[in-house]
Amino acid sequence: MRSSRRRSHRRYTSSREARHGELLSQVIREGYGEATWSYGYVETLSYVGSNLLSHQRAVKWLITAICTQPEALTFLRTLKLARTDLDDPRPLACFRGLRELDVSRTAVKSLDWVGAFPALRRVDVSGCALPKGALKEAMALNPRVTFASSKS
Repeated sequence: MRSSRRRSHRRYTSSREARHGELLSQVIREGYGEATWSYGYVETLSYVGSNLLSHQRAVKWLITAICTQPEALTFLRTLKLARTDLDDPRPLACFRGLRELDVSRTAVKSLDWVGAFPALRRVDVSGCALPKGALKEAMALNPRVTFASSKS
């Protein structure tokens, strides 16, 4: 009985992995996103909204999909989600090697999540509605991280 459960679980897990890999491939193939590959792994993923749209591109579904099976993006180093409806980057901390995160012109309103990313070195928060003093506080708490911002 146990072995049949294990086989069933393996089939379910591998079908989920296949779906997320297929979903990511479809996003890239249809021109919604771009990826840079290195040795068979995604190193850079870009899913950026357009300046021509009057609204931000919906991204929460993609975050849910890629964070459910982060193994497919084990070596992800750069993630660009500019001009999307992203309001909380915390789920992306599952990508332990992420070094660069572009959340410019998104709905991000705080920077208290930066410490959850152990390898993060650069964050772009240009155009985000951050409270006064939030950027200076984040810089003091996270000296290893360089922040790009339209505010000083």
